[in-house]
Amino acid sequence: MAYPYNLYPKEDYRPVFKGLEKPFNATFVFADEKITTLHILQKIADSIRSSAFGVYDISGWNPNVTLELGLALGLNERPFIAYDPSKTPIEEVPSDLRGLDRMQYASYAELGAKLETLLAQEMPVPRTHDAENQLLQLRAYPKTV
Repeated sequence: MAYPYNLYPKEDYRPVFKGLEKPFNATFVFADEKITTLHILQKIADSIRSSAFGVYDISGWNPNVTLELGLALGLNERPFIAYDPSKTPIEEVPSDLRGLDRMQYASYAELGAKLETLLAQEMPVPRTHDAENQLLQLRAYPKTV
């Protein structure tokens, strides 16, 4: 997860992501949460390569987030873009990003809803409801005539 630290307080922004970890059995990783001996760019590249996908919040066109998004694209990884248009001059979108889907949001609640949709699409939760298990058992039960 990459986002412009200067635009959003960590204590407000990160809970949107952390609140979705348990329901989807996922972990959002923020670069500053892990201490390594690597150069920051190598640390980020390793994190990008080891993730199922990344979310890059380009709100405000933060240079670091934009660099990380470019790195993910260059590594042929799976970057998803998020942005708040009130903080992002749309006319400045680079031409190679204009055709990509983006998760546009105007509040933390809307960002959370978009992330939930993305996680449901990319990391579906296996169904374990008793009614479904019973139905599967009934279907597997040998039929007699």
